[in-house]
Order: sequence, then structure tokens, then C-alpha cells
Amino acid sequence: MTRPTETVPRGPRPGPATLLPLLLLVATLGACAPATTPSPSAAAPSATAPPSATPSETTSPAPTPSATVPPAATPTAPPTATPTPSPTASPAAFACTRLPYVRHSGSFAVRMSDVRVGRHPGFDRIVYEFRVGKRPVIAVSPTQPPFKLDPSDLPVTIAGSAFIKIRLTSILNETMPASKLDQKPGYPMLLELRETAGYEGDSTWIAGLSGPACVRVSILDAPSRLVIDIRPATP
Repeated sequence: MTRPTETVPRGPRPGPATLLPLLLLVATLGACAPATTPSPSAAAPSATAPPSATPSETTSPAPTPSATVPPAATPTAPPTATPTPSPTASPAAFACTRLPYVRHSGSFAVRMSDVRVGRHPGFDRIVYEFRVGKRPVIAVSPTQPPFKLDPSDLPVTIAGSAFIKIRLTSILNETMPASKLDQKPGYPMLLELRETAGYEGDSTWIAGLSGPACVRVSILDAPSRLVIDIRPATP
């Protein structure tokens, strides 16, 4: 048999004005409830960083041995040839002239252009030079002091311990510098050369030497010259 359906009377549906107080009550109760603190066990374990590796001692790489380059060979300069010194006249090659020496085959009215002295290996030299290829009468001889100037007849001192006289005849008087008339070179053998007479076609000179000497007299041409070389006498 069919059971009659029970009809439940429905009240009116709550409106917005009825719901608002309920919402406020629920919000107030939620705010007053204590906050729930999560248990430490509930917290997710934090990730622990793995311990850092202890730094090991850094080993520098061993240097790679470089190839040793041998030093470049220094070029050796060829040996310099030592110049051979010119031979010095030996006493045997120096022929002494026997004094007194006289040469009469001279010219007249000869002009003397220069008188000079010089030092050479092993000997000293006196040179008389004449003009126009002529030469006077020549006389070379040993002599001793005292000496006088002619024509003044005044005494004169000449340096040296041995002396030779050079006399030139048929010479025309020609003015020469005073430095030529008295030369004092102070060479090993020739200490002084001085004119002591120069007038009336005659010119006389005294050579003061440091000691006994070997004298070599030469007559040369182009230009015309009288050359007297002096070296120490051989014992």
C-alpha cells in the first residue's frame, strides 16, 4: 500500500540581511582561535651542504727543461802581421871618413840656401844646401877650443866635449835667419852647431859633440848638398 508522502513545510529562504550577521560571527571566531605552530618534526629537513673538501696543497707543474742553446762561436780575428822594423844602420855599415877631409873641386860665388840638422836611427846629421847645383870648397877637420867670432874676435863658448870645424870657401854672403846660425838640437851626439865666421867668401862652422865621434862626409846632388853624419866612435 502506498505510503502517503509527508510534506515538510518550507520556511522562507534566508536573505542577505540574515546571512551577514552569521558571516561576521564566523570571522570573529576564526580570528580569536590560537594559531597552530607546526611541529619541528613536521618541518622539512633543510638540505645540509656537503662538507667542502679540504684544499690539498697545490703542486706547481715541474718546469719543462728547455733546450740549451750553445753560445755562438766568437769569430777569431786573423793575427795581425807585425810590421818588420826597418833595419838600423849598424856600425859596420857606417863608413867613417878620415879627417881632415878636403874637397877642392868647388865653384866660385856659391850661394848657400839652407843649413839644417836632424836625428836619424844611430846617428845625427848636418846638411848644407847650395843653390843652382854648385858647391864650394869644403874642409872638415877636428878642432879644439877656445873659439872666437870672426871678425869681432870675441870669445864664444860652444856646448860639447869634442868638436869638428866645417869650412866652406867661395861662399857669397847671404842673409840667413839667426836661428840657422846657432842651432842647439841637443841630440845624443850633436849638441850645437854655430857659425863663427862669415865674411869675404868664407863661412866657418863649429859642431859641438857629446864625445869622440865617427864622421861620415857625403856630397850629394839634386839639390847640391854637403851631408855630415855623426855617430859615437867605436871603442
